[in-house]
Amino acid sequence: MSILLFGTDGIRGKVSLGPCSDPIAALVNDRKITPDLLWLVGHVLSMKTEKPSRVIIGWDNRPDNPLLVQALANALDDGGIEVVLAGICATPALHGASLLNQCHFGCMITASHNPVQDSGIKIFNKNGLKTTPEQEIEISQLANDLWQEEIGELIPENYKPLSAYAHFDADGFHQQEIENLLQTSGIQPHSQISRPLFIDSSKGAAASWLTKHLSSVGIESVEVSKDARALNQNCGAGELSPGQRWSLDNVKKEAHLLIKSISLHHDCNQLPPKSLVGVALDGDGDRCLGVITNESGYEVIDGDLMGYLITRNMESKSILAASIESDLALKHHIQNLHCDNQVIQTAVGDRWLSYALMEAYAERGAEMLPLLIGIEDSGHLVMPRKHPLIEGQWCLVGDGVRCMIRLLQLIAKGDFKEFPSPGFKKRISVKPFNRKLWDGKNELSRNIENLIQSNHPSATRTYIDGENNLLLMQAEGFSIGIRNSGTEEKISISLRLREHGGYEIFLTTMEKIKQKLTEQMSELS
Repeated sequence: MSILLFGTDGIRGKVSLGPCSDPIAALVNDRKITPDLLWLVGHVLSMKTEKPSRVIIGWDNRPDNPLLVQALANALDDGGIEVVLAGICATPALHGASLLNQCHFGCMITASHNPVQDSGIKIFNKNGLKTTPEQEIEISQLANDLWQEEIGELIPENYKPLSAYAHFDADGFHQQEIENLLQTSGIQPHSQISRPLFIDSSKGAAASWLTKHLSSVGIESVEVSKDARALNQNCGAGELSPGQRWSLDNVKKEAHLLIKSISLHHDCNQLPPKSLVGVALDGDGDRCLGVITNESGYEVIDGDLMGYLITRNMESKSILAASIESDLALKHHIQNLHCDNQVIQTAVGDRWLSYALMEAYAERGAEMLPLLIGIEDSGHLVMPRKHPLIEGQWCLVGDGVRCMIRLLQLIAKGDFKEFPSPGFKKRISVKPFNRKLWDGKNELSRNIENLIQSNHPSATRTYIDGENNLLLMQAEGFSIGIRNSGTEEKISISLRLREHGGYEIFLTTMEKIKQKLTEQMSELS
């Protein structure tokens, strides 16, 4: 039987520290992450890694992460790998530390924007790219085979303490990079940047230092997530939705700490139009969303708008990779900026943005890399950064703070403009949903495909690399996609239209799809 441990972005699940007879089954069947699973993954990585080699491990601020790190580090160490601990840090900090320390792998223990009870692992290779599907299949199959061979008998009763390993201050390294960027950014106070600017680091690593570094360039800011009960709880980019809006009435009822702080301290009627009043990162710091004033209250600036603004300010033709959930009007607008601009459609997940951009880089040559950008509307922006060791070499990273800096640069230069004629987007989910019911090819999938075609005869199916369970139906000007979430126990239905008008018939189709999926889940229950 084929077993796959990985989802959209690494391995994720709800942490379970109790006894576990089968960590593979616990993840696949019950979405549980156990120390034994991390030990098993570490053992597989040590088998696949040439010796001598070095692996660095970082983690975000989740209460159970230290034990998961111990399990992973113990397995790698026993397998002859030099282990370096990066400490609590953001994913982009771990990425940079891995390159700087010339590591064969970089492992980030996190579940990104998921609730604090979850955790997991993201794996970067020596070039700073995340695992490929082929590598994930190989790791998953080998882990399953080893468990069937009762390798669990080798798991120690007690793991070595974290103090047994070498340490590298990845968060300090990241801070220094950000400080250097800010000092050369040209950012300065501007009428469209509120005073104070509210920062929400989702109680992640940046919560303790980002406002200090912003003050060095004259941006008065306040960190709100210090008051959060836990990482990602009523805070952070993961608790906001692309394009989300609040009127002056409903903003006062909002529990999200960033929006609540903005509503208590700012009056949108007293600020210039489209003023930036807040910035949100996610728990592991690789996403960024902004909050601006509008004519009736506040709204979220999503990754699509930020990607467009950054591309608009590039001096020559550029290549943009956008996921299947990005604005359908985006390609049209990007190509209007420069006739040779290229837009590549990818699977969901920032690794697919990186793969597509690196392929374009290989075709176009080194001079193209600074003109590449990958975007997801959720706030993942993949942008070039200079390699920390190799002069003249670039790599790609998703870094929420770097994205925020680019946004502040655009505003400080007076280049902040509204996204022209955005398309229509709506996303709904069925949750909880047993993801085994949907694979994009089974009878339920075929029934949904027939439903869409009966309502929209021009729609044809499109296949995207990396989206094995996706049903994507497209025609001129519209797109409907159904896919299992790769990070949560739900299935998502996504509608995109290039124009805003005439969406009612498509919303009816979405509701019919949701009803069929809900009925299927009810029958199983």
